[in-house]
Amino acid sequence: MKHSEWIEGLHLTLLFRADSLRAKGMSNYMKQNFDFYGISSTERRNIMSEYGKEIPLPKIVTGKDLVDFMVLSWGNFPRELQYCTMDIGRKYVKLLEMDDIKGIEYLITHKSWWDSVDSLAPYFAASILSMDKTIAMKKSEEWIASGNLWLQRSAVIYQLKQKSKTDTEILEHNIMALIDHKDFFIRKAIGWALREYAKTNPDFTLKFVENHKDLLSNLSIREALKHFS
Repeated sequence: MKHSEWIEGLHLTLLFRADSLRAKGMSNYMKQNFDFYGISSTERRNIMSEYGKEIPLPKIVTGKDLVDFMVLSWGNFPRELQYCTMDIGRKYVKLLEMDDIKGIEYLITHKSWWDSVDSLAPYFAASILSMDKTIAMKKSEEWIASGNLWLQRSAVIYQLKQKSKTDTEILEHNIMALIDHKDFFIRKAIGWALREYAKTNPDFTLKFVENHKDLLSNLSIREALKHFS
């Protein structure tokens, strides 16, 4: 069985369980950017698990296999199908290699919204960029200069899950490059990145906010300091 056939089968399975009323509410929540089946996260994962037991996923052997598999779900399908392949993809991120970053960039810049980017950046992009600091810096510069909101957000948040492995030089560089950005999604991302790293190094976040409070937006500051008493 081809990956495309497996995805089509999952689509039909989800479609059979669709809830049009809930789908409308979910679409409205996402500013009507996407169609939905109208299936909750828990139910979706249960359906996907049942389907996978009945029809095993064809092998994913390389990072290219993984990216190609995910790209297939980025076609003309309701949003939850992308959630499914991202859930599956997290199990295979160690297969990703440097050459796969182009595929991840494609996913970030197509059918873009916070719900996909906030998974693609800290799990998939991070798995690749953590391999080589030079490449990570180069990609950060490219994403920041691109003018693409979602690549810029990715530059800020891709280290969210790195904890003690966070490269603070890159984190600080990327935040400073976008510190005066006017968009809500970038300002929120800056605060989120600082708040998340504060769980590992609170002094860094406190010092950064203090040193740059005149440049940071109020939203970024609120988000960064949310868990400080």
